[in-house]
Amino acid sequence: MKITVPHCGQMDIFINALCRKIGPDFVIPPKTSPRTLDLGIKYSPESTCLPFKFILGNFIEALEKGADTICMISDHGPCRVGMYDIVMQNILREMGYRFNWITMDDTRILRSYLLKFDRERRKRKVSLVEAIRALLFSWKKMNVCEEMERWTHKMRPYEVDRGETTRVSLECLRLIDGVTDLKELKIAREDALSSLANIEQDRTRQPLKMVITGEGYMVINPHANQDIERRLGEMGVEVTRTMWFTSQIAHAMRLDLLKKRSKSKAIRASKRYLPHNIGGECNASIGYAILYAREAYDGLIQLLPFGCMLESVAKNILRIVSKDYDMPILTFSLAENLSETTITTRLSAFVDLIQRKRKIREK
Repeated sequence: MKITVPHCGQMDIFINALCRKIGPDFVIPPKTSPRTLDLGIKYSPESTCLPFKFILGNFIEALEKGADTICMISDHGPCRVGMYDIVMQNILREMGYRFNWITMDDTRILRSYLLKFDRERRKRKVSLVEAIRALLFSWKKMNVCEEMERWTHKMRPYEVDRGETTRVSLECLRLIDGVTDLKELKIAREDALSSLANIEQDRTRQPLKMVITGEGYMVINPHANQDIERRLGEMGVEVTRTMWFTSQIAHAMRLDLLKKRSKSKAIRASKRYLPHNIGGECNASIGYAILYAREAYDGLIQLLPFGCMLESVAKNILRIVSKDYDMPILTFSLAENLSETTITTRLSAFVDLIQRKRKIREK
């Protein structure tokens, strides 16, 4: 059994760490590249959204590397991601690939995912205690990786040498990915934090604070959103992202109820504008705008793939939220033909607008 997953945030680090301990073999898809997108575009139905094309491209490249089992995130409700698995399986089988398929959504995550690993554990004669330790280690490793990303978002607007934070953070992630036990993980975390702290900074700056929300895949993946977090950071903006791999798992397992800015609280906050949870990230996108407006964030950016029905609903409601809470909101509807120049120009104009608004407020 050689399992693979799509590139989605740092999910591959979690799966890889778990597979190293208890199996099965893990095939990491090649880093998402223009070829990945070209493959996705070539074999996808024309009307499918950008995440579908990226993920299909990931699977094709993983199958080329020898993967025989695909583990695919899914959902229920009106979001089209709930139908990805059926369509993708048909496309890949028509292309001649043979594979097993594991579907994961928030109603079946334990049954469809952990039970598969339990069978693999039994085959490899790994004790249940060892398997639980492996799961906890993988989870902690994932949390450390996301901690590094959060520090990167906070530090990038203060960097003196543009790009230095990005370079150091990538080195830190590679360091953390390579550790194999908790002792090494603790040392790697301390080394990573030390490396980030040594980046030359100008603390006289007063960066804007913005939150990025929207459709999950577009928010969490820099290859899909054209590295919008880095672009904003280098424009002097401290970025907060609403979507993380660990937060999605915590929400799916109902473990985020006490967190300050959890998805559950965002959904509750949206009820004034959208009484029913209609699926995907729609309600959460609306609720996060409210939660962060209450914390005096300077602005919000919504990311959605072109044609996404649920985030289009959120987009229209966010216009009302923007007026009610006096919070500037910029929406990007992303497609494969959207140029970097367009994104940079719109971001620059949005940042300039908010900076002028701050100056007027301070007078």
